[in-house]
Amino acid sequence: MSLSALVLLFIATTFSVTAYHAKEHSLAQQWYASGERALAAGYAEAATEDFRTALVYSHNDPLIEFKLAHALTVAGHLHQARA
Repeated sequence: MSLSALVLLFIATTFSVTAYHAKEHSLAQQWYASGERALAAGYAEAATEDFRTALVYSHNDPLIEFKLAHALTVAGHLHQARA
């Protein structure tokens, strides 16, 4: 394989990975916003599911983890919230 083909494959891979991470970030933000709306409307159980889904796309995000713990507390799941 020629050097130019390797460079093109590297560029394509870099583009694909960047697009993938941008999509993950976008999905995390969408689910986070949905959780915020659900929590504001008084639907703590639905908010917990939305925040959990947001964490699937944005692992270990401290803000999302905090909001999940808050929603779990409001929903009465104190043991899960502490964890």
